[in-house]
Amino acid sequence: GLVVLRREGEGRTGRSVGFAMAAREAAETMGRGLRQSVSASGGHVPVKAAKTLQQRLLPDDVHPADAVDVVHALSRLIEDEELRYEALVGDNGGSHRAGYAIGRILSVVQDDVSGVDVVSKFCLDALTSPSASAKTQAAGLRLLCSVVSVTGFQFPLTDERLIDRLTAWALGPMQTHADAAPRTARREAFEAAETAEAAAVDAERENAPTAGLARQAANTANLEALRVKTYAMGCLAVALEAEDVASALVRDGVMGEIMTPLRSFLVDNEPAEGVSVVEAAAKQGTDGGESGGTVTQDARTAAHYDALLNTDDAEDVGTAGAALADFSVKRGAGDAWLLPGRLLAARLRALAATGEYIECFGQALQGGAVDVGMALVTGKYWNPESNANANKGWPPETARRRVLTGNPGNGHQNPNDSEKCVCAPQLPESLAAVCALLAHAKFAVTFVDRGGVAALLRVPRGPLSVDESYRCLFAVSQTPSAMERLLAPGRDTADTGPNVAKRCVDFVLAALDGGHEAARRHAALFLALSFPSPAVVDAFDAAGGLRPLLNLLRHAAQLSSTASPSAKQTACHACHVLRQYCRAHLHRRVNGTGSGSPGYRPVDLSLAATDRNVRLASHDVKTASVMERGNGWLPMDAFIAQGGHEIVLALMSVAAGDRHFHECVPAGLGALRIATLHPAARAATTSVSVVTPGNTSLSAADVLLEIAARAAGAQDAEAAIDALQVICQLVAPPPALAAKDASAVAQKKERTRVSMTPKKPSRRGSAVGGTANAYVSRVEAFGGVEETAFDKLLKPGRASLREAGGLRALLSMLTKGSKKLISPHDDAARALCCNALLAMARDPAIAQTLRTLQVARRLTDLVSGHKHKRGEVGKTVSTNETQAGGGSAAQETDMSTSIEAKSGEFHRAAMELIALTAGGAARGSHALAAANAVAVAPLRRMERHAIAAATRVQFPHEDLLRLIHEHLSNAGLARTADALAVEVAESGMLGAGNLLSLGNRGPGGRRDRKNEKNTSPKTPVTVSKRAGYFARAPGTSVVGLFGGTSTPRPGAFNLGLQTPMPGKTSTQTREKALSAGKRTPCKQTPHTQTPRRSKRKAAALREGHVEERGNVTYDGTAKGLFFAGAESVSPCTAGRARARFSAPGNGLGMASNVDTEPVPCVFIDDDREGCGVRSKLDQVMTTYLRAQHRGCATPAAACAPFSLLEPHACVEPKHPLGAPANVTKRVHRREWFGGGGVGR
Repeated sequence: GLVVLRREGEGRTGRSVGFAMAAREAAETMGRGLRQSVSASGGHVPVKAAKTLQQRLLPDDVHPADAVDVVHALSRLIEDEELRYEALVGDNGGSHRAGYAIGRILSVVQDDVSGVDVVSKFCLDALTSPSASAKTQAAGLRLLCSVVSVTGFQFPLTDERLIDRLTAWALGPMQTHADAAPRTARREAFEAAETAEAAAVDAERENAPTAGLARQAANTANLEALRVKTYAMGCLAVALEAEDVASALVRDGVMGEIMTPLRSFLVDNEPAEGVSVVEAAAKQGTDGGESGGTVTQDARTAAHYDALLNTDDAEDVGTAGAALADFSVKRGAGDAWLLPGRLLAARLRALAATGEYIECFGQALQGGAVDVGMALVTGKYWNPESNANANKGWPPETARRRVLTGNPGNGHQNPNDSEKCVCAPQLPESLAAVCALLAHAKFAVTFVDRGGVAALLRVPRGPLSVDESYRCLFAVSQTPSAMERLLAPGRDTADTGPNVAKRCVDFVLAALDGGHEAARRHAALFLALSFPSPAVVDAFDAAGGLRPLLNLLRHAAQLSSTASPSAKQTACHACHVLRQYCRAHLHRRVNGTGSGSPGYRPVDLSLAATDRNVRLASHDVKTASVMERGNGWLPMDAFIAQGGHEIVLALMSVAAGDRHFHECVPAGLGALRIATLHPAARAATTSVSVVTPGNTSLSAADVLLEIAARAAGAQDAEAAIDALQVICQLVAPPPALAAKDASAVAQKKERTRVSMTPKKPSRRGSAVGGTANAYVSRVEAFGGVEETAFDKLLKPGRASLREAGGLRALLSMLTKGSKKLISPHDDAARALCCNALLAMARDPAIAQTLRTLQVARRLTDLVSGHKHKRGEVGKTVSTNETQAGGGSAAQETDMSTSIEAKSGEFHRAAMELIALTAGGAARGSHALAAANAVAVAPLRRMERHAIAAATRVQFPHEDLLRLIHEHLSNAGLARTADALAVEVAESGMLGAGNLLSLGNRGPGGRRDRKNEKNTSPKTPVTVSKRAGYFARAPGTSVVGLFGGTSTPRPGAFNLGLQTPMPGKTSTQTREKALSAGKRTPCKQTPHTQTPRRSKRKAAALREGHVEERGNVTYDGTAKGLFFAGAESVSPCTAGRARARFSAPGNGLGMASNVDTEPVPCVFIDDDREGCGVRSKLDQVMTTYLRAQHRGCATPAAACAPFSLLEPHACVEPKHPLGAPANVTKRVHRREWFGGGGVGR
């Protein structure tokens, strides 16, 4: 089925180009089929001939020595059909041979008939037999070489005896390594050739009448020895492709045996090995094919052979096949002129098989590997005067077919027009050998410095060279230093710098538009490895490379399941290219183009670097603002304009679950993760729809949710996290800008609240209470949040995710999931799910749905067993805090991108989600405190409850009176608060240490400064509250419990417990009382001002002067709330030796100058919990403090009295192992922080 991409307002350019590519590839496939059908009728004749030859070889009475010509005839059929296949298809791969004559002939040869097959009988048995003659060995080796050259490494090359003999025949006597067994294989053919040559030399020296016959016998023996060596080398080259065979021979020095003859021929221009033998045999003038020594071929024989192959009449196929078999047998071997060239090709193939091994690279360098590689890539054989900078090189004909003559324009394969034997190197084997050597960095750098890449770009492109040329270019890109040297500006501007980058990009873009899958694959690999170089990215953008890349992906998405495995693999590599392209432009966007790095130096585009860049783009305020501008990022605009987002989504929708397409999913998600940082890409991705083969329209949310669920089920952490990251970017704003937007909304709310609050509140507080309640009701009606600019932009994405069942899918992945991801990736995935749900909860309806689904209860069970503890949450530093503190953004990014930080992110997001979905009533610190309470394991909570229940909770009575006075004052009940202050001051139950003076108040409780100085002792009592002492705006709170500082207040737990110390004089006691009177009762908030005492009053206090104001008498200490007046004897002090709160009097032993009536007080017991007063309010406060104690990480059973004005927190225990191991550090820590003990 085809995947149809649909988008509103879509242009025709991208779709037409994609259809053009599909039509071009379909035409190529059709042409291949037509060529196959045309050659099918002619292919039946060689298949019939192969069956005829097989029937002659399989009988038991046929001995290998008697069927040498039949074996040669069968080998010739395989070689000719392989050449015909290359001429028709132009592909040296084995994926299409089964439908051609070559594939059917190989099936016939390998067919097992009655337990016997041709290969086993004439290749394995004949070659391992010590009694086999040289002709028999040569025939068997040729058949084996023709078969394995097409099929690759297989039986019988797995036999160790055969490998041992092939090594001896091909490489001669080599010295084995110490651990290898000694070789016992004999070289029968070479021994026979040496013997015949010696006999011929003796006969010629003696002028014997048989000298001519002896020379002919010697030439024949030498030719057979050359034939054995040539085909043995061909078989060994195929065997070296197996790692176990190559690893053993590499240690024996096989590279030296390969490189020495190659250098002598290609670099030193010496005659190729075997040419003299062939020429000596040609001088014999024999044209009888039966002898196997023919060196010429009659034109009439070749014409008759071609006529038999091209028989079209189906009735005559059987007869033509039999005739072709007989004719081939009569021709004999007929390969003498081809032996030097085939030996050269075998050595090049062996070099390609062993060139990548680091163990033999030293031998390769000693053998002139660089010179040989440059000679091969420049085509020195065809143009001896050519070099890397010349425009001459390989003839164009060599890229289309194998040229076996001296004249490349001649279409014949026989060297009748040449006076000497031609052994031209072939382009496929030459480029394969160079590609193997390019795996070494030293060779690659030297190759680049000597202009090898420039020569490689001039190699003619054709069916035989298109794959290997792109492989060589890909091999160069695998060495970063070589790419840097290639792109760096040099002396020759035509072959280095930006020009060569442009040429390389044009070279690979031609492959992306072509129809060769292997070339496409290696071109994509080159781009993926070269995009870290800015020069390549610039050349790619200048050439419009994004269009062919997206067309390739579009074509793969349209074919979907009908695409071949190779096409799917190419699409995977193209997705990697797209991801690298996005990473490169993200790096430029975040770090800037003018970073000072040259264009030829690669930048870091790894996964860790990309995560840092994405983190900066979303969490750094400055970078996120640049990303959100939406203008100036032209590559992403081009990506959206050409439909890149929908192509990637369509490809991922068909790739999920396909084993050939599996790499497209993480690569496509990586590209979308970067693209959706762009506002236009987010909007376009949200609105796109993909039509599946089942005619079902899927949105982007559907595709991403399905991928996330599949990846989580398969425990693919990378794909699952990337899919969730894309979902979060579609529904949630960047965290940096979201925090900035939230602060702006909060400021707007504060301005609205202040404007709605009346300037002169009523004493009863009715107006203030009504207005505040109206504001709270309006906020709750809007779901507790106010819509921001980002909410308006992201509303379509949230609606799309909700329609796709995103809430259920996210909750499923958050709470249970099919399989748990490997830690700590599970925390990262859960954090993303929580962030997506928090963004969705900006909609009041979705927030209500989450509350209905009891998400808070599920998250409570999940977080309670989480390994991240409450104390570790604060270790994660936010971006805004880091910037406010002047910290380095790079350090914050490195810390946040670490895997360990994901646990803290999940905990924070889970706490916010619990606070949001717990019912909506709790807000602010109370909500987070309630959410943090569930993060403790159940057993630990039980232990804390037990310790808190056994703890005696006590708190000062002073703190409770402070809260009551503050509540009455803020509620507008000023007279009631003054009355409370007067009564507490008159009772003196709290002792000295507070400053709240009494004075006159006018109507409405305001201070009457006009009548204050003329006040007589008979004036009614009024309480004068100094301006600003407890006066605060409505809604503000005292320090400590409701948002103030957590700094402990000195003396908070011993107020009223001071007792006179013996031996103190009256003057010392008075000075101590004076200092106690100046002590500030509590930390002052911005709304609280400390009262000042005039110098006159201070002098009066020092002299013991008594001042009267109203009905209240001052003897140097103020009588106010929480401040004891003059000392008086109370009956309650005699009843108990020690009370928690002293009776009327200051408890300091000061003599009073004023007679004060005894005021009854409440007897307070030190052993009772609370403040000592039996009341419902005392029980409420005791329960509150016990719950606060229960929330401590390590609660203690014995605690000092609690404070209602300060947050309670027990001291954290220290472990002995927490102390530094360094003694010097421990000593310095004790000097700085004081004391010793555990952990110091």
